[in-house]
Amino acid sequence: MVMVIALAFNGLDFLTGMVKGWKTTGGLNSTKLRDGLFKKIGFVLCYLLAYLINYAGHYIDLGIHVDLLPVICGYVILTEIVSIIENISEINENLVPDVLKKLIGVDKK
Repeated sequence: MVMVIALAFNGLDFLTGMVKGWKTTGGLNSTKLRDGLFKKIGFVLCYLLAYLINYAGHYIDLGIHVDLLPVICGYVILTEIVSIIENISEINENLVPDVLKKLIGVDKK
């Protein structure tokens, strides 16, 4: 289930990035869109790798005794939260409180 949650954050980041692109440039930038898609594909590949390592660990001692999938998904979710807030801040700067903007580094003051 943790992978589904991470994928939902990936999707929301992608969606807010597209909306930001429409608002700020009046359309989509194919380079940024392609880079964003490759980033998401990279995240999915990391999820699959963590899942396979965990699965293989049940049959082969790989020396990894940590459930990697929640760790990888947790990291990705945190990075996506920051990106989503950045996107929302650029879509409408009044939606994100100044304290939160300053905390994640998108404060333009």
